[in-house]
Amino acid sequence: MFNWKISKAQYLIVILLAMPILCLVLMASFERLSPYYLQYNATLSLPVGIYLMERCDEKQVKRGDTVAFQHQKPDWLPEGFWVDRSLKNIAGLEGDSVSVIETPPSVKVCISKNGQCKEFKRHGHLPVEQGMNGIIPENKMFVVGTHKDSLDSRYYGLVEKEVIEACAKFLF
Repeated sequence: MFNWKISKAQYLIVILLAMPILCLVLMASFERLSPYYLQYNATLSLPVGIYLMERCDEKQVKRGDTVAFQHQKPDWLPEGFWVDRSLKNIAGLEGDSVSVIETPPSVKVCISKNGQCKEFKRHGHLPVEQGMNGIIPENKMFVVGTHKDSLDSRYYGLVEKEVIEACAKFLF
């Protein structure tokens, strides 16, 4: 067999380097069992990178939280432009007043609770969700990405809070 002789220092270095990798692999493999798991975001809607996901329910979320959820693909969106699990920031919750104003070539979103209006560039020729002016109903949320061309509630409407799978924290 092999007759490798390694010093205690070399052994310790190997163990110290292997531990974080082993922890990441175990966290990823126990995604369904653990309240924590990792998710890689490759879209430009939010910063690209690895997020620590913690299971949470709709009662725990607040405005500004980043959440992962599954949402149905809009009928008008071509195949290949939709991911199973979306990662977005909550901009508005039930009781908030929201207005989406189409001002070509931009879309302005105003949410009353935080008193902010944000202007976004149009994402190609995507249709702005009509009827998005008014009070957000119970158990719904308005989600946005940080990128100016994020595919979010401006285009596919309000999202049911019950589809939230996890709350996210950007790691790196």
